[in-house]
Amino acid sequence: MRYLCLMLITAAASGAQTGRSDSVDLDSLVGTLKSAAKDRDPTEVMERLRELEDSDLTITEPLLGELLGLMTDASIHPMVRMELLTLVCVRAHSDGASEIVRYLGLLLDQYEARPRRPVPDIREGRRIALQEMRRWNKDRILPLLLYKFFVDDDRCPVVEMEDQSSVLNLASRIAISPAIHALELKRAVIRCVAESPALKSLRQDFAFEIIRAYSNRPTPKPLLGLMDDDLAKRLRPFVLKGSDGEDSIHSGASLALADYGDQETGVLLQRWAARQDDPEWAARHIERRLWRINARREPELLLEYIKSDEWHGPEDRLWAMKKALSLGLPREELRKAILDHAKVVKGHAGLEWSLERFKLQAQERGVLRGDDLPEVLEPPKDMVEAAQRMEERRKELQDE
Repeated sequence: MRYLCLMLITAAASGAQTGRSDSVDLDSLVGTLKSAAKDRDPTEVMERLRELEDSDLTITEPLLGELLGLMTDASIHPMVRMELLTLVCVRAHSDGASEIVRYLGLLLDQYEARPRRPVPDIREGRRIALQEMRRWNKDRILPLLLYKFFVDDDRCPVVEMEDQSSVLNLASRIAISPAIHALELKRAVIRCVAESPALKSLRQDFAFEIIRAYSNRPTPKPLLGLMDDDLAKRLRPFVLKGSDGEDSIHSGASLALADYGDQETGVLLQRWAARQDDPEWAARHIERRLWRINARREPELLLEYIKSDEWHGPEDRLWAMKKALSLGLPREELRKAILDHAKVVKGHAGLEWSLERFKLQAQERGVLRGDDLPEVLEPPKDMVEAAQRMEERRKELQDE
């Protein structure tokens, strides 16, 4: 029976090449595929599907719809469903791309609508999370399908699809969905929005929706490159409409506008701080945003910060260098500021460690020369190596 199933799949592929379904018994094909795919070990079915992926067939309707139906069938083995997604992505006719996205959107609808059980405490939450990670059930397959579509399989030509609006719509939904927790997937769909070959205005529409939804989270970095005066104007009304209600700071909108250097946002934030019960606390809260806004108007602030021993976060000095380059500051002035910074932080283990990545980024951008700062090592490969270096450096400083 297993070999008969594989023969039927082969026959279906032959019919799909011509776009005709009358050359095979489609009902028989689907039935036998379901029967084989429910097996505990669907290895043979998956091997045959991979052979079809590497063939020259073109899948058209109605076979495309039947295969997508199998992909969304919770009774089919999860691994077979993922292989079916790859098959339809790489072998479907170009007209079928929007249909694939539509099916994934329907799965996302079902996933978001599933009932959620309350979690009584952190310990119980961890237990439930581990159970669900280990269980291949009817809805937990969706993040894996989406991950395969956007991230894991370079044969799924997301960026080559003609209908980019449907792809970007799905990507933005995933980015803001509270039901999706996979960070790598969210990063991938945000990059998809930022780097899509679609018109910039279309990408900005979906970037706007994502930033607006990030009321208590920082703006995703890839979206900052889409900022311009038009998008800034659209985001400005949300600066003081955060997750805590009216007159609370919207994290995503305010940080995106601060990075862009929007002066009107600076005025809004200062007025907000003056209205608070504790103006001093409020002023500290918006200090970094105002600094970034003012840096666009006074680029020398960037050089002053780079050369100092101030430390506001692991990304701030790198951001200052990138912003200085985008504003056209001379590379030699930036190089001198970085070398001055290396001198003033010498002997401070934590600040010295932050130089490793900063040096690499500066060299990649042509700010530092290859022989600059030879005493600064390459960035550590992982957190374990980073911790070991920090401990070794502390001991050296103690011995001195």
